[in-house]
Amino acid sequence: MATQITQLVSLQELDQCLQRKEQQLEELYQQVAVIVAEKEAREGEAEERQQRIDTLESQRREADGQLKLEEEKIKEKRVRLNRVRNERELLVLQR
Repeated sequence: MATQITQLVSLQELDQCLQRKEQQLEELYQQVAVIVAEKEAREGEAEERQQRIDTLESQRREADGQLKLEEEKIKEKRVRLNRVRNERELLVLQR
């Protein structure tokens, strides 16, 4: 009977150890779930930021193109202004 009690005590200790391990494992699963959720949220934020960067770069390229066109127009007008021969041509260019 003493051996049965000893065996039952050992079994109880193993059962308690198993419960602790299962609890630890469940806590680790929860931590992993939180980490995965944070990772997905940050990936979403990174994707949104990359899209914003792409949009801004596209707008910058468009603005640069517009700026170059305007610079060319100004350059052409300066050349024309330097070629003015009389007051009538000057008035036409000023418009």
